[in-house]
Amino acid sequence: MSIELDMWILLKNAGETHEEKYKEEIINEEEIARKEDSGLSLEEYADSIKNNPEATVEEINELLDLSNTFYGRVLTIVEEGFFRVVYDLGDRVLKVMKFGNNELNEYEADNKLIRDFPDLIPKVLQRSSDYSWIVQEKVEELDENEWFKLFHFEDEDEFVRTLKMMIEAFKIGRPLKGFPRTMTRMALYCAKYNVRPLELREENLGYTIRDGKKHPVLFDAGIFKKV
Repeated sequence: MSIELDMWILLKNAGETHEEKYKEEIINEEEIARKEDSGLSLEEYADSIKNNPEATVEEINELLDLSNTFYGRVLTIVEEGFFRVVYDLGDRVLKVMKFGNNELNEYEADNKLIRDFPDLIPKVLQRSSDYSWIVQEKVEELDENEWFKLFHFEDEDEFVRTLKMMIEAFKIGRPLKGFPRTMTRMALYCAKYNVRPLELREENLGYTIRDGKKHPVLFDAGIFKKV
């Protein structure tokens, strides 16, 4: 175990009452033993958590503790707004609340749209009990016109015209057939939530990696709050 991790454990335990230390004595001994056995540096130990898609709530909390102690060395910021900061976790992102009452994270983790269209929305894979942080699939931008090629359209205008026709068909109860499933689901989403097809522009469309393949998803298309 590196000296830095040793220091972090000491700092983490500093200020605890005797009773608190007594209650966590066995846990801390196991934690220290686990880090010693790993033989990893600070960055390597942090990476072992960041790169683990099955990281537990406790491990994510530990990662944030490390980041607070060793700022700039443990987590890389992808985006930062007034309410939240978003960190890179490889093919996932960690969204951490800075201010407010955690409503932004709770909204993205659990709302009717996500329950109705989980195939179209980036998944929230892990969260803290109070929604102070969530781990979500990372959304990448598609190359120019790549999204439309996925649906065999030449350009954005043709894609939007066809989507509008599909939406109107859903509204009168006569859905059109013969289109890719994802596009059909997008049309149903627009019809159900009164979303204009123009909101599904290229800038609002992206992909995540699911089962090793690019999976098209929507983002920032009237669904999610700003960071």
